[in-house]
Amino acid sequence: MLQSEALSRVRDYINANQLYHDSSNTSVLCGSKLEELFGCESIPFSGISDMLANHLFRKS
Repeated sequence: MLQSEALSRVRDYINANQLYHDSSNTSVLCGSKLEELFGCESIPFSGISDMLANHLFRKS
C-alpha cells in the first residue's frame, strides 16, 4: 500500500470516529486502534504521516 493511501485511510478513520482532540483539528485522539498502531493516546495531526512511515516498507 502506498503511504498516501494509508494516510487517506487513517484520515477517513479519524473523521468517521470523530477523533479530533480540539476544535482547531490540529490534534487527534488515537482511540484503541490508532493507539495500538502508534503507541500514544493523542498525536498532532501533522505527525500522522511520519508515524505511518515507520510502519510501511519502501521499495528499493
